[in-house]
Amino acid sequence: MVDDIVRQVLPEFQNAGRTLLACRCNNSHSGNLSVRRDDRIVITRTGAMLGDLSAGDLLATTPQPTPDERHRASTELPVHLQIYEHTDHLAVAHGHALSAVAAAWLTDELKPIDVEGAYYFGSIPVLEHVPATASPELGQALAAILNEKPIVILRGHGVFAAGDTLERATQRITSVNDSAELFVRATLLRLDTDQLARAAYLDFSK
Repeated sequence: MVDDIVRQVLPEFQNAGRTLLACRCNNSHSGNLSVRRDDRIVITRTGAMLGDLSAGDLLATTPQPTPDERHRASTELPVHLQIYEHTDHLAVAHGHALSAVAAAWLTDELKPIDVEGAYYFGSIPVLEHVPATASPELGQALAAILNEKPIVILRGHGVFAAGDTLERATQRITSVNDSAELFVRATLLRLDTDQLARAAYLDFSK
């Protein structure tokens, strides 16, 4: 029997999953999504294909999951739980965005050189953490950043974004991945990315 809350949020998960796959921010089986609704948390199951989600790919749980729920949920469940415990965000999206991962090998803070990235984010923090996946400690480190910025690149792994909806979190991942691709291309062209990031048309403080 499908939980009512799963039925309600399924379209939002499906849209987010398809978008992340189409934008090359996930491969067929990578990434994970979750939302918080009052005292319930809905998260994708382990091994789910985010681009082709059904109700059976979502798990409704609580901030204190049972052992069976922990086993069936995404392995990143501990990370999502810590983000919800330590922030006010209502949705979390995680994608293995290729360009963002590449950019994080080149810089400790991604400074967009495009208008959209500069407008929405100003800059995007890069976190290096051991372990780089599936631990409460990682979740706490991400939450500390996500209280200040809506998105963070996890070096060597991917991107975590949060917001009031999965659509918003997904948009943040795709936008940052586009900014990261431009940054990587400019670096390969040996352009001065610091100078480009200081361009007058990227200053929205006035």
